[in-house]
Amino acid sequence: MMYNVLIVGGGPAGAASANLLSRAGLSVGLVYEPGQHRFAGGESLAPSAKPMLIELGAWSAFQADAHRVCYGNTSAWGSSHLADRSFIHSPFGNGWHLDRPRFDDSLRQVARLAGATLLPTRIMKVARHETGWLVSTDDPTQSSLTARFLIDASGRRATVARTLGVPIEHHDRQVAFMGWFSAGSGAAPDEDSTTLIESVADGWFHTALLPTGKRVVSFFTDGHLPASKLARTRAGFSALIQQTTHVAECLYRSGYQLQGPPVAADARSGRLTDATGPGWLAVGDAAVRFDPLSAQGVLSALYTGILGAKAILNEQAGSPDAFPSYSGALDRLYDAFRTNQSVYYRQEQRWPSAPFWQARLGAGFAAINYPQS
Repeated sequence: MMYNVLIVGGGPAGAASANLLSRAGLSVGLVYEPGQHRFAGGESLAPSAKPMLIELGAWSAFQADAHRVCYGNTSAWGSSHLADRSFIHSPFGNGWHLDRPRFDDSLRQVARLAGATLLPTRIMKVARHETGWLVSTDDPTQSSLTARFLIDASGRRATVARTLGVPIEHHDRQVAFMGWFSAGSGAAPDEDSTTLIESVADGWFHTALLPTGKRVVSFFTDGHLPASKLARTRAGFSALIQQTTHVAECLYRSGYQLQGPPVAADARSGRLTDATGPGWLAVGDAAVRFDPLSAQGVLSALYTGILGAKAILNEQAGSPDAFPSYSGALDRLYDAFRTNQSVYYRQEQRWPSAPFWQARLGAGFAAINYPQS
């Protein structure tokens, strides 16, 4: 099957690109692995995502999916006392704690209604072809797919970019450990509508109440530190939570119990050294990946998915600056994130000799480039 554009990855970035390109009249194939979800933690969506969802024609479907409303963030950062940051001043209203599998599926369905072909299968091989690209899948009933343009929306794996040998710069060693908690029977109901963040000597914690009624707790530290080894076990994860004040109290109030062992996930900040090339570009986490502390992941996935689609449309219209302009926009986005990241970490000065914080409080933090792995 020949497509104008083939998109590898069906998360928010890939679905957003598929949506806009299909509405522009291009034939689009959206390849994604069914049932796969990279980070089913307490992912949030900022109020500023609303205009993008409206642009994609996805706002009505989003509202119908009943994601949990989030009215702001509460944090113990730089101090043991909690500070509130409400979304009340946002012109777009409240944010949301997402049911990510439902959110992703909804965006894919909106893209399908726009004309995209959904291809729930796994990519086996990507190669250049005389007409553009040749993509093989693990579906024995389906012949190889061909396309003029290829979009890498495969998340942190950056499947296409890695195949092409494009290096990834990582600027920290952060890893996440997530645990899901269920409230005890007869416990006080949890009606929290904020995101709670609390820093500790070994890193920082995040917790949020999910649309499913479960509460997720995520611990972030550097992968080479002892706390990383401890967090991989149920007992160790629980012991680390006891180092907190506010997260532990939140769990205690509703009698929450950890359900199963914690799950680890890559949480490093980084970017491709080049997110575009002849006949291809990367969007979402495949192009730029942000520290979860920024809460920019899903928002930036939508933004870069839209921006990448427009770059392809501009390139097809004959603009020689389409891909360079897109690359420049990604660079500006990531550079702004790195500046804000450094400023925010420097607000925490309570453990200057702890390895996690030493790595972030040094003058060279913004320039560190760890080897690709």
